[in-house]
Amino acid sequence: MASHPGASSRRVANAAGVVDQGQMSRLGARLVELGLAVRSAGPGGKNAWALTQRGKCAVELLDCDPLASVPQLLREVDGGKISSDDRRPSAL
Repeated sequence: MASHPGASSRRVANAAGVVDQGQMSRLGARLVELGLAVRSAGPGGKNAWALTQRGKCAVELLDCDPLASVPQLLREVDGGKISSDDRRPSAL
């Protein structure tokens, strides 16, 4: 999603190595619930995925220092620090 905003569910699943479409659906729903991604209707009625600004920040944080970043991300997600502004899709 970070490198291909608007990607279909299949493209995201392939990039992430997820084979089971049901698993991809559950993972995507969880990302939406956490305010990290948004799902919209793409071409042909397929899902189109994009990261929210919060999702982009999470990717940047993990890219910089993956091991040190995980505890911080978990605290933020578990602490419910997701505002309604964070759920809006970032500019594509």
